[in-house]
Amino acid sequence: MRRRTYFYGLVISLSLSLSLVLPPSIAKADTVFTIDSKQYIHNGDPISMDITPKIVNDRTMVPVRYLAESCGASVAWDEKSKLVTLNKDQTIIQLTIGSKKELVNKKVVEMDVAPVIINNRTMLPARWVAENFGWQLSWNDTGRTVTIFPKQISTIDNYINVRQSPDEQGKILGVLPRNTIVAVDKDLNNWYQISLADGNIGWIAGWLTVDSSEKPLTNISLLKPASTSTDVSRGNNPAPQELFDGLGIWTSIYTKLPNDQNIAQFSKADINRIYLQVATSYRGFPSEWQEWIDTLLPAAHRAGIKVIGWAYTDLKNPVSDAQLIAQVSNYRTPSGDYLDGVAADIEQLPSDVTQAQAIIEQFSNEARSDLRSECPLIAITYPPQQRPKYPFYTMTEKFDAVVLMDYWHTKNRVYEEPEVIQFINQSVVTLKQAGCKVPIEVALQGCDIGAGMITPAEMQAAVKGADSAGVGYSIYSYITDIKIWEAFVSNK
Repeated sequence: MRRRTYFYGLVISLSLSLSLVLPPSIAKADTVFTIDSKQYIHNGDPISMDITPKIVNDRTMVPVRYLAESCGASVAWDEKSKLVTLNKDQTIIQLTIGSKKELVNKKVVEMDVAPVIINNRTMLPARWVAENFGWQLSWNDTGRTVTIFPKQISTIDNYINVRQSPDEQGKILGVLPRNTIVAVDKDLNNWYQISLADGNIGWIAGWLTVDSSEKPLTNISLLKPASTSTDVSRGNNPAPQELFDGLGIWTSIYTKLPNDQNIAQFSKADINRIYLQVATSYRGFPSEWQEWIDTLLPAAHRAGIKVIGWAYTDLKNPVSDAQLIAQVSNYRTPSGDYLDGVAADIEQLPSDVTQAQAIIEQFSNEARSDLRSECPLIAITYPPQQRPKYPFYTMTEKFDAVVLMDYWHTKNRVYEEPEVIQFINQSVVTLKQAGCKVPIEVALQGCDIGAGMITPAEMQAAVKGADSAGVGYSIYSYITDIKIWEAFVSNK
């Protein structure tokens, strides 16, 4: 049975003035109270109290004064109204003796118990106070201790900016890598203040973190940012395998840009990623296509959907195409967003394997030299059955993932389920046999490539094939027959 925890304290007597204010102390570490002990531990130091925590009706009571000070809060008591006011930073908590209504910044919160006065002491519900100050509680039944500690969070992006002020315009002091666990000193409009190893403070975006129960770092050392203008916190650059979870859809320079209604449809269908064409070898990365990123990327991110920018690269000039891909990866929208990955559409390699291999190596090496840090580099190419002389091993060595254009419908006829499944499976197996250790995705055919449209049954078979091969899959393109779309999302 989980024990409910209460604060027990605040000496009340007739000699008190109308309002008693206890100044806050600075709190940055755990505070441990032990039942029936006048000694508690704060910041590792033992401190004596004039009263002891007690168990009353199977509930833990601790002195509110000492806990409030440990949280860095001030305490005020109004004898006339029997009102306790706790104040810390921009959070004001008010509780009235005998009332189950708690005011948090004047907003009413219903509690499951009312504060009471016992033996001239005020008992307050611990969790209701601590959690509204952004702190956490834990009860140890063996040691009969209650521990109050600052909110602990873990970063969820590969890199999160630490800023000098709580806003996206604040100077970048450095970055924290994924899964860094830190204690929160202050919460200001979903920006968290943290203490740094050099004694300074920094701010990180709360929406790029999750709560953590693990022990935080005591000395947070920042990684150097690429530059003071680089904003890596909005890129959401996931590990490549994460990027291929769920379903994907494709857009090109020949299709309409998905609108808000489309994005809502994608979200409902568990679409995880959008492939957005934004560049070509012959047209470069024009401003009108950059505006597509400006429009789609923030909207997709708000819906929890990743966006991969892709370019058609003929690789006639590998260095120029590499610079194009790097330019796309480093493009930042006015909203501060970066693409979640970049992909090169590779369709024009020479038939000479050695020559093709040299082109892939030169292109990938050049691209990575200027690629945004932690931005996945993805290869889009034909399946091995259709281009057996392509250097697939080199691709899997040089790219973070490979997307196979598994367009099986190359003749104007109906393809039966077994042959569609076999085509999908064979493409994946062949690539793995070539030594592929990076994520593989199959782009399923949702368009007419000159041999007539596929049938919904063929799409269902392709989905089965991708599932049986254990790889992610997407549809080219999102503008397709409604029955084919329904077949594509039928197994979500």
